[in-house]
Amino acid sequence: MDAVLLSPPTTVKARQDGLHKVADIADKTAPAVFAVTDSYLSANRPAVVAFVKAMAEATRAARDDPQGLADSFLKANADLDAALVPSSFDEAAPRWEVSPYPEDWAQTIMAASPDPKVRSVPLADFLDASLVAEAGAVAARVVA
Repeated sequence: MDAVLLSPPTTVKARQDGLHKVADIADKTAPAVFAVTDSYLSANRPAVVAFVKAMAEATRAARDDPQGLADSFLKANADLDAALVPSSFDEAAPRWEVSPYPEDWAQTIMAASPDPKVRSVPLADFLDASLVAEAGAVAARVVA
């Protein structure tokens, strides 16, 4: 194997084993992207809004109480090496500060594209931030 795509906590173990990070795709992308079809959203909008709100609340909790997050994570993943968890969270923490509004990070990603067509696509053609707005103040203030 010459290269591999990893995520925490595997990244921490890989560095311990002598692998070197060549690139971090999280530097160029959103921390997480969740997508639904129009038909699913139409049929399940309250559930999708609740999911967005729960993700925002979890992000805030992770940022505000990393030890509580680590304890919960280890409780749910008993077979995980507990020594890897703090380093994994330290690695992921900067991504928790990203705005929950998709247009904030999408514009950054698009601007980095070498393709002028990508840079010129109107965000409204493919992004809908209304779910974040509907999820309320919790989602809107994750980075506050």
